[in-house]
Amino acid sequence: MADLVAVLRGDELLLLRQPDRGPAAPGGAVHNLGALPLADRPIDMEHALVLARGPAAVRAYRRALSRWELLTGAALFGLGSKALDIGVDYVMQRKAFGVLIGTFQTIQHRLADNAIALDGARLLAYGAAWAQDENLLTADTSASMAFLFAAETAFKTASEVLHFHGGYGYTLEYDIQLYFRRAKAWSLVAGDSRAAYARLAHRVFGAAQAHAPAPAPAPAERAG
Repeated sequence: MADLVAVLRGDELLLLRQPDRGPAAPGGAVHNLGALPLADRPIDMEHALVLARGPAAVRAYRRALSRWELLTGAALFGLGSKALDIGVDYVMQRKAFGVLIGTFQTIQHRLADNAIALDGARLLAYGAAWAQDENLLTADTSASMAFLFAAETAFKTASEVLHFHGGYGYTLEYDIQLYFRRAKAWSLVAGDSRAAYARLAHRVFGAAQAHAPAPAPAPAERAG
């Protein structure tokens, strides 16, 4: 687990120095199917250092969170791409009814759809990285878009490839289960995706409505 944790409390950006904790102690690591080192940490002000206060602290925290979304979105794209490669290799070896299952149109179409979606995830990740490098006003929004779309695409790809494996896909002997579990777990670190989509929509369309011109007044009715 991390020895130092950055956390935003109100408008204070804190750096917490974590005391030694065993896995069974409060705040220790939580074992999970995604193999992620997750833990709940209480805010212990005795071991906290205030890095910044006010709007600057909030901006710094949000910028760090945006970069996490960008990097995790890029990682999820890579995860989904590898899951797709595993799927293509498997359907070109597995036979059913005497033929390769890769010759079935349903499987071909699903693999093609996933390949196209992953290409979109890649472009979103590249665009978000460019926006971060150029310090564009849309950088945070682009990072959220890249993360959410990559998370959705990677999980869909890994899930379908796992189903192509049949019952084998859930066993530890086949690597696709690793990608399936991580595709689900990595995105959940950010919380409920539905809430994240709602925040993104408010950020994009709320800003657009704020700058939209006021509607023209309705024409006055003629007197009868």
